[in-house]
Amino acid sequence: MTIAVRAIQVVALYAELLSTDAYPAGFIPWNGRTTAAVVGAKPRGENAVPPVPDQLLQPLLATCPYLVEAVGPRLAEVVEARRAHEAARAKGPVARIADVPRLQGLCEEPRERAEPLPKIAANQISRYPDRLGDPLRPLARGYRVSLAGFRKITDTAKPHLIHALLEVAEGVGFAGAWAYDAPSIPRYGDDKPVPWTAPVAANDLRTAVGNMLTACAVVTSALSGMRSSELLELEAGCRTPARTVVGGGRRFHLSGKVIKNQRFGGAPDEWVIIEQVDWTIALAERPVGRPRGAALFGNVDLTVRVRTLRAWLDRTGLRAYWGLSVIPSGSCGSRTLALSIAKSPGGLLAAKVALKHISMATTEGCTARPEARSVTSTQRSKPRRKRITWS
Repeated sequence: MTIAVRAIQVVALYAELLSTDAYPAGFIPWNGRTTAAVVGAKPRGENAVPPVPDQLLQPLLATCPYLVEAVGPRLAEVVEARRAHEAARAKGPVARIADVPRLQGLCEEPRERAEPLPKIAANQISRYPDRLGDPLRPLARGYRVSLAGFRKITDTAKPHLIHALLEVAEGVGFAGAWAYDAPSIPRYGDDKPVPWTAPVAANDLRTAVGNMLTACAVVTSALSGMRSSELLELEAGCRTPARTVVGGGRRFHLSGKVIKNQRFGGAPDEWVIIEQVDWTIALAERPVGRPRGAALFGNVDLTVRVRTLRAWLDRTGLRAYWGLSVIPSGSCGSRTLALSIAKSPGGLLAAKVALKHISMATTEGCTARPEARSVTSTQRSKPRRKRITWS
């Protein structure tokens, strides 16, 4: 019966998509009553979303905040420097045979400074295997040419540089072009200072940015209780200026949309968040460099993204290098952090303390515990939503 009633209501919710067979303007089946009220359904109690198991939850909550707080700012600095370099490179001329003497002089600089030649990413080397035994196969030629102010080099000029590059490569080898002198960060657990990364190639930076966004999405979901659809609607520039409240302190907000149980296109909404989430969103905006209004996170399937993050940490050796624990496999949907804590003894209070929620109502709205129903039902701004909007 619920399915039948819901199907009739959906026609009104998505009237904009129907060119001929829509309901008359202003008509809403059952005068807008919810499906549960029409069929007489009983509340099912607790949220049916399964909590994240502790063996996955603990290492995940250790890894993602560390990546956001310790690694994220350093990564953003390198990405912004590369973005500025590429913008300047795009305005440069094309290097031709007449420019070869200048480029040959540039090739000698790495040997004088004992600095390795720039290297392409490992996945680029494996994707296009070298069957001819080219000793300069790992060289990022485009980056080396760009240091002289050129956009690219013609095929006729390239052979004139091979001899000079071979001599330099034999003496200094190859390494990633970015983060060559990486500043130190404290390792997780023992606080031992280590360079935040070894030199990385441009493709490695892009991979790191994608996994950093995963860490930002996990932290945002854990500390705000947003659904996947709500994370998906966050855009670059969604942070609003902090507001000072009576009695001291500040409130931070994110502007976005609510999709669940709303008309097509969703409804504008605003979330009160804590300062850590505001800072995390600001960090996520830096490396992606997307224009205001563009989707910030893109795909928010956290189970898939965490799986990719785990594989990246293990493949690159960064997990052991940073002192992080192994993240086991398992499902990790959004909003399950609050659920996981709330199901523990004294869960609502524990969630408030652990997640630093602005009010107990935040935790109660995220967890949908039966004992919270009497509180949240009086604070919902939209009767059909399970989350609440806090002012």
